[in-house]
Amino acid sequence: MRRGIISTILMQLGIIKSVQEFPILTNDHDGIGIVITYIWKTLPFMTMMTLPIVFRVDKKWDSLGKLYNLSNYQFFKKIVFPLILPTLSVSFFIVLTYLFASFETPYILGVTHPRVLSVSVFDMYAKGNLDARGKIMVMNIMISAISLFFGGMISLALKFFSKFESREW
Repeated sequence: MRRGIISTILMQLGIIKSVQEFPILTNDHDGIGIVITYIWKTLPFMTMMTLPIVFRVDKKWDSLGKLYNLSNYQFFKKIVFPLILPTLSVSFFIVLTYLFASFETPYILGVTHPRVLSVSVFDMYAKGNLDARGKIMVMNIMISAISLFFGGMISLALKFFSKFESREW
């Protein structure tokens, strides 16, 4: 918000001259506030999914990386990233499915037009028009079918990456 904590701090630091210069992040046409909110919501989930795998990297691998003269970036690229890639891929599809069918964030922070599909379905349903029930059902079926498609992609990713579990470090 323009009168929030961040805008006040930026104004006190002299980065902006008045709170009116702070961009509006809610109900903006580009959906920047929605994107920031989704990043804020899904980043802890992705972190909690990958953190146990990162903790599994043994100290001896670090010594081995130093023996082969690997920089920190090369160590991450050649050892850590291949270990977390399967979990990141599955987590990505889970988050993608959640974001597609999510309702609350676009409803609260979004603009009135164009709307997200789930918000459009809710608004049509809330109006109580019996003639629109067919459209509402078709839109709900579309949301469900696309979510099931993403779920199938998750399943395929799990099957694909489970082939490599026997070759894990």
